[in-house]
Amino acid sequence: LVVWHIFTIFLFVGAIALLCVAYNPSLNLIVYPIIGVDMLGCLMFVILGLLGHEILLKMPGAYLMGSTAILALLGI
Repeated sequence: LVVWHIFTIFLFVGAIALLCVAYNPSLNLIVYPIIGVDMLGCLMFVILGLLGHEILLKMPGAYLMGSTAILALLGI
């Protein structure tokens, strides 16, 4: 439960940072660490899900992080 709340806070902070970049494009360097962490997090969810923790593939974590990374890349 605690890990899920930390994950939710991470997504919220990333969304706020991306929103700041949308309104102030000169801050575009903020986007790259968010993309990297989201891609690695998505990869972690998928790999752990395939290695025996199937519940992780049913949870929205990989899908949220993957879509955030893709949309942030498209936004650049």
